[in-house]
Amino acid sequence: MKYISESFVIKSWHNLIIKGAEDRLQLNKFFGVLELLQHLDISSEEPIKPNNQYNVKVSELSTSLQNKYSFDEGNKRTFTSSDILSIIFPTNWSDNLNNITLKQQKLPLEQVVAVMFQNRPFEDSQTTLDLLKTFGSEFHIEELITTFFSAEDIEIEFQQNRPARVSIISKIKELLEISDDSKHTLGFDKNLIQANPGELTRGPFIQPLYSGQENLKYIFLANFDISQFYNINSLQKAEDQTTSKDESLSSSDPFQDLTSNDIINLFASWLTRRERNKYFNNDLEKTKEALNEYSEKYYESFNEDLFKVDFHQVQDFISKLDKNLFDADTAFSEFSFKRSNHQPRAILGKENYQRFLLELENKKLRKEPGANIIYYGAPGTGKSYTVNEMIAGKHTDFVERITFHPEYDNASFVGGYKPTKVDNSDPSSDITYDFVPQAFTNIYEKAWLDPFNDYYLIIEEINRGNCAEIFGEIFQLLDRNSNYTVSPSNELRTYLIRKFNNNSSHPGITNGLKLPGNLHIYATMNTSDQSLFPMDSAFKRRWEWHYIPICYDEITDQGEPNPSYNYEIKVDNDLHYSWIDFISIVNNNHIKNNPSLGMDKCIGNYFIKPDEVNKITIKPFINKVIFYLWNDVFKDEDNIVFEENISYEEFFPVNTKGKEKIKEMFKRLGLTSMEVKTSGTDLLAGEKAEHKTENGEA
Repeated sequence: MKYISESFVIKSWHNLIIKGAEDRLQLNKFFGVLELLQHLDISSEEPIKPNNQYNVKVSELSTSLQNKYSFDEGNKRTFTSSDILSIIFPTNWSDNLNNITLKQQKLPLEQVVAVMFQNRPFEDSQTTLDLLKTFGSEFHIEELITTFFSAEDIEIEFQQNRPARVSIISKIKELLEISDDSKHTLGFDKNLIQANPGELTRGPFIQPLYSGQENLKYIFLANFDISQFYNINSLQKAEDQTTSKDESLSSSDPFQDLTSNDIINLFASWLTRRERNKYFNNDLEKTKEALNEYSEKYYESFNEDLFKVDFHQVQDFISKLDKNLFDADTAFSEFSFKRSNHQPRAILGKENYQRFLLELENKKLRKEPGANIIYYGAPGTGKSYTVNEMIAGKHTDFVERITFHPEYDNASFVGGYKPTKVDNSDPSSDITYDFVPQAFTNIYEKAWLDPFNDYYLIIEEINRGNCAEIFGEIFQLLDRNSNYTVSPSNELRTYLIRKFNNNSSHPGITNGLKLPGNLHIYATMNTSDQSLFPMDSAFKRRWEWHYIPICYDEITDQGEPNPSYNYEIKVDNDLHYSWIDFISIVNNNHIKNNPSLGMDKCIGNYFIKPDEVNKITIKPFINKVIFYLWNDVFKDEDNIVFEENISYEEFFPVNTKGKEKIKEMFKRLGLTSMEVKTSGTDLLAGEKAEHKTENGEA
């Protein structure tokens, strides 16, 4: 590896300062714009489109400015803000920037590159031409090079070691005859500056861009989402509106839009979900803070973004990362050693960050939209079990589970304004009203922010709630093959923009709400329930309907064992009946053949769970199964399951009258008892009883 030589950096910086002074150029503003161009949320080589909104992460910008222009090496700050700057370059911005800040005086290209790349390591094979090309593509100005710069055909000088920053500032101060040692920020004036350049509202590079009407001719810079207030294009609105980015999960590559902040968030979540992870006590926010610190320290040592990954070359990225981590002669290695004996190196190593990147690389691009499925059938057929099997092994972060009921409403499902304390730790804290998200909004937000994992919204008993009221307009989103979007309420829109890093151009909100392709909605419906709020046909047709049948065989249609086939109804210790035989007779002979009952009232395989190993004892059988048959099935029907004029109370007490009534019922149904196999436990109990009798304890 090699670096631009210390002498070449000093000469270049000094020449630019002198040229700026002689020609009265506004170089701090010009280099401030260069910094913003370098950190735009777009890929390298992509040219600037006028009147489009771009975004810059404040923490990345501040760190970069500090690393280049602050020489207070002992007091470097850590910038962790999650704020975003919004930027618009107006029509003819490049000409206006040239006229206003440079007065049409072209800067020597090689010297500008030397200052901008002063800390960056390069491969030994890279030449001056390679650096100039990298500069043009990385700053998105390949087509504008001749507008701002002149090529002097000077060969950039290199050296093997990183230039010493103390030496750079010392020699530049000597050349400029500066004796003030109280200030440490070097710009492009003939004096030093007190403010840290990373402080955007005080430093000499970004703050001047906010002030002055003339600046608006080449840049519109704001710390809020400009598109909320002005009718402008955004990055997600391509010139050809037929390929809008709100379909990115089904038609474009989500990898290309990942920012450093996205990678940090994804990796932090991945790390805290690992079962054996003990880093930062699995605290997500502390993990993010640590990763941001690692990023800054890594940038200081290698002048590279630790979390900006080209997934077309992820193997090369990992190889270089691994090499850098084990380079003992770097500031990052020293930092890593001081932190719990190389904890940063472990977190960024093969078992953590590098494994995460490989897993991310292996995610298949989703071609089909997510699914909306209702699993329906008689009570106890295993609808919830089927859903649980679908999401088996999924971390709870990927699942939201709710149950509909008659009182459930849209605010319970989506969210709404609720009173909250400004400070939850203070009982006397003031009360304010904030939008509080609920299940749908929570899972919607997570799925859009993490397009590489599947997310699931599970709705139990969907037909027990008023679906029209609960879903509201959102039910239109269930039509996955449509480009239809839904305009959210103002409070929901504001909440989502904040969650999407203050980016109103995010595909999950820019044109309204739209379900991402990695969000699946599974619901269960018990066909025996008489729904208080019937579903209309428009709602029904937006779902796939999967019927869960009752299985009377030892092997299911899927070729798997049927656990309920071995269930037994234990009337007495020596009197057992087959559960499968019981539900088969009742369902097929007494429910299905009754025109006023039908399949909806049948008893499913798992209507009741054994309270002993594969044994359903008499008490829960009467309390649950017999009560259901008596109250919900045969109460007003002619039948032979129950004796004529019998009341449910006649099954009590369970151990006397209940047992006799059950025996009589099973006899009427033609249900024969099973041969009871004596278990080892029963034999042991018998031996203990005999022993007690022999000792006079009976």
